[in-house]
Amino acid sequence: MKQYKVRIAEDGRLTDEQILKLIKDKQAENVNLELYDKYAKGKNYEITRKKDGKKIAVPYGRTLVRITTGFMYKPGLITYSLDSEGEDSLIEDLLETFRYNKEGKLNTSIGRDQVVFGEGYELHYIDEEGQENFARVSPMELIPLYSYEIKPRLLAAIRFYEVEDGDEKNMEIDVYYPDQIEKYIVKDGKLEEREPVQLHPYESVPVAVFRNDDNSMGDIEPVKDLIDAYDSLVSTYTDDEDKFAEAVLLLFGRSLDDEDMDKLDRLRVLDGLDKSEEDVRYLTKDESQSTRQHLIELIRSEIYRQSFVPDLTNPAVLGQKSGEAFQYLFALFELMASVKESFFHDGIRDRIRLSIMGIYNPSGASKDPDSIKVEFARNLPKDSVMWTDIVQRLWGMLPPEFLVPHIPFIDDAESVLDKIEESKPSDIGMGKEEVINAYRGQDAAV
Repeated sequence: MKQYKVRIAEDGRLTDEQILKLIKDKQAENVNLELYDKYAKGKNYEITRKKDGKKIAVPYGRTLVRITTGFMYKPGLITYSLDSEGEDSLIEDLLETFRYNKEGKLNTSIGRDQVVFGEGYELHYIDEEGQENFARVSPMELIPLYSYEIKPRLLAAIRFYEVEDGDEKNMEIDVYYPDQIEKYIVKDGKLEEREPVQLHPYESVPVAVFRNDDNSMGDIEPVKDLIDAYDSLVSTYTDDEDKFAEAVLLLFGRSLDDEDMDKLDRLRVLDGLDKSEEDVRYLTKDESQSTRQHLIELIRSEIYRQSFVPDLTNPAVLGQKSGEAFQYLFALFELMASVKESFFHDGIRDRIRLSIMGIYNPSGASKDPDSIKVEFARNLPKDSVMWTDIVQRLWGMLPPEFLVPHIPFIDDAESVLDKIEESKPSDIGMGKEEVINAYRGQDAAV
């Protein structure tokens, strides 16, 4: 995605001409963004331009996006905690606000935008009840505006969208500055004030930006041509199979009378080509099936290789029986994910800072957002057999609180430990059946 830079007047405000010009430029960019969004939904555009024959769109774009977002941004994979010097009330209030705004699901939505478009956006605002809110805004509706400095600063943000008013559609515009929000409506190509200027408490532009990499390039763009080539090959291959069913029958060294020819005309028979040798075969394109299949597989593997996403249908992947071996196959994927994480982390830090300003308005500046720690995890399969065996071998040698959290099928280790504590004597020697019974809430002595 393009990074928009502006020079703002001394009063810190954009001119009407600047706003309208920036929106026009963004609408031109949206043509490509809409295209990438179609591929992410499995609605590949290029193959639909084919004039005749099958138009098979293989939804590799959707597969790549779902694997990446599921691997990195499944709800619960990003967690927050307080460092040793932070205020307990700060993390409690912050997590309560995150739950109110369904932060886990929001991470998945913004993560998808990051992967598809190259950037994802989150807008912060205070609702009518004074509650801190934040929500995803479509990358096709928002324009972050930066300075020309060596380290560009976010100076403002423009959100534009269409609103239906009866039979009319009007464009409404919200311009966000570090201290206020200006709202306009477009009438006859000019801006008219829609509402009075609104102040906000964030002391910065209330937008968190989640970039995909240094260039804000999405993951669909680099592999789009490969996906188009794959669609074309598969569609052409299917067309050829259909044409074979209607292929012309060649009869060498023999003839048919008029009556027979009339009967066979609808069966597409061509008679009497060569009298020297009798033969019967179909008129088809002479092409090696193995060559075509090799090309299809080559492009298919290249789509995964260039996107850094593992092919989970590959026999080499499906044949892995241990979690450790499976994680090794994700090594290249993890290299890409670590870059995404570093930029997503910047957006998370902005979310924390803006949320604190909204929660503690007007005293948010006195709170320390850096006291909140952020941790990212991956949605990888766990080696249940290995960890269950380790826990079983060490049970009785180590306290349960060191072992239970490593049992893959136990989600709430604390509640299990409480049940174990309620149902066992003070020593740590507890058998496997007692653990299972404790987990089920039964008396371990039964």
